[in-house]
Amino acid sequence: MKVFKARTGEISAPYVWSDKIESDGHMHYYRITHQTADGKRSIVCQVYKASEDFVRDYNTHSEGKPRRKLEPDFIVMSAYYRQLLGITGPLTTDSDVDGKKSNKEFTITLKRISSDMWGAIQGRKYHPDGAARLSLALAFWSLGLAGVPFVWKCISFLICQLCQCHSHVIVIH
Repeated sequence: MKVFKARTGEISAPYVWSDKIESDGHMHYYRITHQTADGKRSIVCQVYKASEDFVRDYNTHSEGKPRRKLEPDFIVMSAYYRQLLGITGPLTTDSDVDGKKSNKEFTITLKRISSDMWGAIQGRKYHPDGAARLSLALAFWSLGLAGVPFVWKCISFLICQLCQCHSHVIVIH
């Protein structure tokens, strides 16, 4: 799959664009895996189907800078996601015989996460915004702290039931 840089307005976006996914009109989470020389690296994030409008908009020159045109079998992602996947260095090959450069091929697979809720939780681990990653950590931490008293009450209730102690029952004469 050929990797392209995200547009300026999408540098910190928590999603990528690809022409290799099926679209049902909704956003879904995908596990993106890149086979590197030292193993596999993967992330989870939202992947949007690149429509014809997206391709046309991406291929137009913006901000006075020429941009490489999207080629079939592509994924557009920010430098943050490329770094997490171990995609470093230039994305283009050296000039070929015509003096033109083309984008390098990378071994990337996209696999849809079956549960959008679980995908959203996993996606927060790789979110480009540190505050989103922190919110996930705090949520799990607070669930753990809130869960301790509940678990303690459940355990003590079960022990009382097993021992048939009636200390939790108040008898009035």
